[in-house]
Amino acid sequence: FFLMSSHGQTRRATKANKSTIQKRIAAIMSARLKEGFIFPNTGAPGSPVYTRVPPSREAVKEIREYGDDAVPSLSHHLQSENERERFFAVEFIGLLGGQRIVAPLKRVIQLDHSPAIRWEALRWLTQAPRDSILPIVREAAKADTDEKVREVASDILSRYPSP
Repeated sequence: FFLMSSHGQTRRATKANKSTIQKRIAAIMSARLKEGFIFPNTGAPGSPVYTRVPPSREAVKEIREYGDDAVPSLSHHLQSENERERFFAVEFIGLLGGQRIVAPLKRVIQLDHSPAIRWEALRWLTQAPRDSILPIVREAAKADTDEKVREVASDILSRYPSP
């Protein structure tokens, strides 16, 4: 893969660079998982309650600088058993925007067992080109097993007039 130098020149990235990117993204994800506040449990016994804290500007900037090269490492986190980790991976992929986010977010929408993560992926999918996302959103609106996911997909479709 390729990286931009500080002089705007493209150079071929090495395996060492890929490894560095993978390690940095793992460190960013680890830090992201520690963010937020835990309040006294008011729900099920033993389950913490988290507030929603946006990612740091520095983390977003670094991941955006990696661009396409961030997608494989972030996609790896979509396989986690930890729901918050998958949520944050969806968020960072969505923040990248563009065509590169379509394939990983499509997999989340089709396969993730958490409805909350599926509707979050749908929301971030709107950062990709319209023509790429409409078939995915239509399918979710029609066939997702969760009513809220279908509702989110239908809401997104209502903002895209038919051609």
